[in-house]
Amino acid sequence: MKGRAKRKIIGRILHHNILFWLSTVFLVAAFYILMSGYAVAATWTQRTQNIFVVAAVLSGLFFTFFFYYGQRYILRQYRQEVALYQLWGITRRRLYGGILWLNVLLLGLVLGLGLFFGMLFMPLAVLLLQRFMGMATRFVGPWSTTAVLATVATFAGTGLLTQVGLIHAIHALQPVTLLHGEKSTRLTRRRGPSGLFALYGVVATTGGFWIARRFWWLIMVGRDNSGMGFVGWLLAILVLVVSGEYAVIRSGLPWLFTKLRRLPRWPLKNNRLLRLTRLTRQFREQAAVIWLAAVLLAVVVTWAGLLTTTVSVTSRDAVNQSRMTFVTTSKQAWQDLDNVLTQAGITNLTRRRTTYKVRVANYELLNHQTGKTQAYSSAAAIMPLSEYQRLQQVQQLPPLPELRGNEVATGDVYSSSMSVMYATGARLTLNQPGIGPLRRVAPLAPAPYTNGAESPTLLPDIQMVVSNSVWQRLTGEQHLTLYGVQVNTALSAARTRVLLAKLRASYRVSYYSAHTRQQVTVQTSRAERAEAILAAPIIQENFRRGVGIDIFIGCVLSVVILFAVNSMLTMRAWADREAGVDLFFALGMTATEIRQGQDFELVWRYGLPVAIAAINAVFALQMLWAVTITTQSVILFLLVLGAVAVVSGLFFMLSAQLVRRSVVPR
Repeated sequence: MKGRAKRKIIGRILHHNILFWLSTVFLVAAFYILMSGYAVAATWTQRTQNIFVVAAVLSGLFFTFFFYYGQRYILRQYRQEVALYQLWGITRRRLYGGILWLNVLLLGLVLGLGLFFGMLFMPLAVLLLQRFMGMATRFVGPWSTTAVLATVATFAGTGLLTQVGLIHAIHALQPVTLLHGEKSTRLTRRRGPSGLFALYGVVATTGGFWIARRFWWLIMVGRDNSGMGFVGWLLAILVLVVSGEYAVIRSGLPWLFTKLRRLPRWPLKNNRLLRLTRLTRQFREQAAVIWLAAVLLAVVVTWAGLLTTTVSVTSRDAVNQSRMTFVTTSKQAWQDLDNVLTQAGITNLTRRRTTYKVRVANYELLNHQTGKTQAYSSAAAIMPLSEYQRLQQVQQLPPLPELRGNEVATGDVYSSSMSVMYATGARLTLNQPGIGPLRRVAPLAPAPYTNGAESPTLLPDIQMVVSNSVWQRLTGEQHLTLYGVQVNTALSAARTRVLLAKLRASYRVSYYSAHTRQQVTVQTSRAERAEAILAAPIIQENFRRGVGIDIFIGCVLSVVILFAVNSMLTMRAWADREAGVDLFFALGMTATEIRQGQDFELVWRYGLPVAIAAINAVFALQMLWAVTITTQSVILFLLVLGAVAVVSGLFFMLSAQLVRRSVVPR
């Protein structure tokens, strides 16, 4: 090909598929921003920066599939030109070389523009990340050598790899068949949708959803509770659901439309028979596109929806995480900390020590999946109601009702896994004769010195507040004293680290557990300073940074994937814009009727992925139903789903306008 011809072809390819190329540019830019965020976040946090790598890998894999299938569709638009080049005597070697040269040039253009936009928006993205993480904003330069090298290596490698499959697809094309506009290389009789494959789709999808509802129960009662067992069950569910949904779209819906079309006396008003025929062909030939769009939209809705609902729940509890500024179970560490605070000129302090009686607590939980009751045991740290009321004003604890008789307020009776497996309403008994079963009447709010993602455990799994009468009769197998220092002036996390750095490197602490239903087990070991002394400012900072990173990555991937998915559907609508128009006019249909029929097909094409994404997200929420138990969380999740539907609706309107312009009376 001559240079002028190549420039004209490139101009047409870019003009007719502008949304596809913009999506690829955005994917490259998002990858660069994520890799730059990984390099920058390494100086802020050590625990959660690897999530940038996971998100970047997902973005790279998505680019590979998106870029390959996008070029396949572009090739279909110019299949007759390819056939003419072959009939004119151009050898396959020259043809392959010319197409490969064009694709490599376009890949370089996409990569260059992606890096440009990535560097352009990278400082703004980092400022946004800093705001999400609750940090002071500071400008970060757009150039990151590590991110540039990773971006160029990833997308140049994946882009060239896709060319191998593309050249193989070109090699299979037959010139004579292409001149007639056929999409297949052989004139074979098309088989109708397989009823057996459709049946598999229904069974696999419903089976996967059924397993998803009982996912946590299967993990808990199974013999393999390791991480590999968890991943294995999750992958099994995903394989069943995604393969079943593909079978439903590929064969289930065409089979249904075929049966409807064959019904006797089917009304032909408004060309409904023609619509069913077109839908049957559409779902049979475009199943991969619609199915992939549904899966990716499900990722967006599930990730963004679960993220917002998780944040809505945890952020509300995070307000109460600062019970005491410093908490420890080591008396020596408490005394050293008091001396350090005094030397630093911090004298406005409130010192508190609280003694717990530790006993074995037995409780039974109702498994809401099987309907059976299961018994468990754990060490419990117990305080009287009068002590709780004394600490209530100092630590800003929520009020509790007046406990009478054997009433009890408990916290962390249900672990994170049990909370989604068991129904509420635990009945507790203490391993002490003469004390009857305790009736749970109030929950205890979480505290930073209990189980937490960013802090170790200083207290046993269960904390209990009992009535004063029960406390007086209670004899503790062990006694645990919690030492706290409440600084009445706000301390920053940076100053807190400076103060803690003046203390000893480690302290001896004790951990309480109940391996049997009879006795409390005590383990004493030397722990690092950060584990022996919990500082609320540092806990809050780590929590805020972790949540901020999750929100940032969720927003970046959701926006990019949502735009790319709808661009793919729009590109497919553009590729099929003239399919069957001449036949429709030959059958006597008006331009208005043809446009209505095409709009009807576009509604299915854009609406079905959103519907499947909503169904998948609902079942994903059922797997984590404890996260979305509040009305506020459900509303936020519905807002995310609504935003996806609105964006898809806007792209539908754009596709409808593009397709309508191709319907010109012959």
